[in-house]
Amino acid sequence: MRLKSHTPEVVSLILSAILLFYCEIYTYSTQARYWKYAYLACQESNTCVKVIAIANPKVLGDFWHPWTFTRWDADRYLRSSYSSMVQAMKPDVVTILGDLIDEGFNGNEQTIARYHERFDSIFDSNLVPLIALAGDTDIGGHGQWDMQEFHKVHRFQKWKQEVNNQTSLHGIEFVTVNTLAFTAKKKNAETIKPANMFLDSYAPLNDFTIFLSHMPLEKLSDTRRETLMDKISPDLILAGHSEESTESIVVHREEKTVQWVAPTFSYKTSYARNGFIAILIDTKTQEYTVTENWMSERQPSLELYKFWLGCLAAVAAYRLFSSYYGQNRRPIKTHRQSH
Repeated sequence: MRLKSHTPEVVSLILSAILLFYCEIYTYSTQARYWKYAYLACQESNTCVKVIAIANPKVLGDFWHPWTFTRWDADRYLRSSYSSMVQAMKPDVVTILGDLIDEGFNGNEQTIARYHERFDSIFDSNLVPLIALAGDTDIGGHGQWDMQEFHKVHRFQKWKQEVNNQTSLHGIEFVTVNTLAFTAKKKNAETIKPANMFLDSYAPLNDFTIFLSHMPLEKLSDTRRETLMDKISPDLILAGHSEESTESIVVHREEKTVQWVAPTFSYKTSYARNGFIAILIDTKTQEYTVTENWMSERQPSLELYKFWLGCLAAVAAYRLFSSYYGQNRRPIKTHRQSH
């Protein structure tokens, strides 16, 4: 009888465990089965270099998202998605193409330091070499009234890397230029000068070059774009900012270079599809392939949680009402009349 009286609680506990398993483990592992690299001949000899490009993870801030659960759930989604991606795709290099944190341009030093710690706990650089670019939500420079101040750039460089930088990994050169210095509505000579100096002194390190930019190159003026293409002559361009995955061609002096804009990695954006692009590169033949891959959607899981919490609340209310009604019900006495 005791077991029977607790049956609703036992069933609720079992169903809650099943729901948690489905939303927090199964959805991620199932989606990972569809991720892939497009075929390239160097896969046969296992000599391909694997590069993953993601954009706009936007670790949430306190001002626009004051609810602790919202920030916690977004962080957990990013962490689970990133670890699943690294485990499934086994990349040699991961590039994050800017907008690392959502409110990096308007917080005080202590607040920004907390955002940086959260980002580092999500995107563990010990798992795989990581190249992280600065975006406008990190250092400013996009909005009409948002000047890219040098102290924000300096703060980012102390945390991650120089905003104008070249790195050689696995025989591939990754070149980063602070294109936001050129696209900012309110320009700042302090941030433009280092970008120009970097371009003037640039010398290639490897045969295959990937140019990394937060801003897609069509956002730059024709003169700036021509200067970048003249100096760097990239084999592939990877950009972020736009949040939607797109492929385009940058034409310069009758040469065509492919530009890929990586999709957003966060589900807390206005776009439904979030994911990453996977790149295979053969450094000997200079061939490469690019594949779009999509993450599991978070919103259906959140809707399931809301529905289940409503069911649990209804069960709890029913049990409380039944208990109260049972305790206050008085037995009706009957009298037998003897004849």
